[in-house]
Amino acid sequence: MSRQKRRDNRNRVLLVGESQKPNGMYTYKYQENGKSKYVYSWRLVMSDVTPTGKKDKMCLREQEKIIKANLECGIVSQGGGYTVLELVKKYTALRTDVKENTRVHYAYVRNILVKDGRFANRRIDTIKISDAKEWLIQLGKDGKSRNTIRNVRGVLKPAFEMAVRDDLIRKNPFSFPLAEVVKNEYEHRDALTKQQEKSFLKFIKHDDYFSEFYEGFYILFHTGLRISEFCALTIDDVDLKERSVSVDKQLQYRGKHKYWIDEVKTYSGKRTIPIPLNDEELYNCFQKLLDERKTPIKNEPVVDGVKGFLYLSNTHKPLVGYQWAKKFKYAVEKYNSIYKEPLPKITPHVCRHTYCTRQWQRGLTLKTIQALMGHASVEITMDTYTHATYQDIVREVNQTVS
Repeated sequence: MSRQKRRDNRNRVLLVGESQKPNGMYTYKYQENGKSKYVYSWRLVMSDVTPTGKKDKMCLREQEKIIKANLECGIVSQGGGYTVLELVKKYTALRTDVKENTRVHYAYVRNILVKDGRFANRRIDTIKISDAKEWLIQLGKDGKSRNTIRNVRGVLKPAFEMAVRDDLIRKNPFSFPLAEVVKNEYEHRDALTKQQEKSFLKFIKHDDYFSEFYEGFYILFHTGLRISEFCALTIDDVDLKERSVSVDKQLQYRGKHKYWIDEVKTYSGKRTIPIPLNDEELYNCFQKLLDERKTPIKNEPVVDGVKGFLYLSNTHKPLVGYQWAKKFKYAVEKYNSIYKEPLPKITPHVCRHTYCTRQWQRGLTLKTIQALMGHASVEITMDTYTHATYQDIVREVNQTVS
């Protein structure tokens, strides 16, 4: 006598492993590594309607297809039970060889996830590409900048890639171009013209307040240092006899007086920058800073064994990147309130762009400029930091006419 087939409350035949509870919810039971596991849904097939007031989710038969396909490929069901936040915590915990600055970044991303529990607490196998896109878009609506969203995705993408390699999920939901969800609002940072640079530095030098920081402004424009490298300079890094500046570290700051010393950004970042013979102003700027630091001060700041920083605040703390960025911002605002020809936005990084472009205009080779800038590749130097003006193009074209 054949076994009677089980049916649901709509008289539909249920397959092996399927059942229906008295309240109408469907259940599918399966085995994985000798253990019984279950998935649930209010809908048996896609055409069914979720009862009013009940949470909608994938129908049971679609879940079964995914489970069977995953088992066949050796994929762990239900993403191994990992939530998004748990996956990110595991990924960041395994990255033991990163710099302190990266660890701070990891903590920031985890904090964003904690604050947005709806996404963070979802199981990783339930995250689709559309879910990932929707979440990043929502971050933008919540006020997060494009750069922040890019950095968040920069952690989520490799974390989910780890889950793919561990056979927890089949596809990485964050494998899509960021431009598909977040408009590129990158503000192109053009180098200043020679006249703009000259006018700005002249203003700084004679301003009652900003003149105190003139040497720093000038050095940034005439060395191309990253702001973290500049802030890390000490009296021992400057050799006026050899007219050289050694760059081998960065000064980082997290807030609440948390300073630390990092290695330079890349291997190529460790370099020596010459003080040109034709730039006596740069020489004099370093000379003045060294002279000012000859006078001993109480409570000399020491960060990870490093002391003798060139620039200190009134409280004898090393000046850091965000403080210089503010000085540039306020200086430009004051300049533009006085003069008819306004200056564009100027940041410490614009100084770096300007220095790089100026070296190219002087005729230095790209390999030499790459060494001065501390770039890992000449492509970065060529594509990101050199800006040809129309006048530059005309000059070069005329020079090459036979």
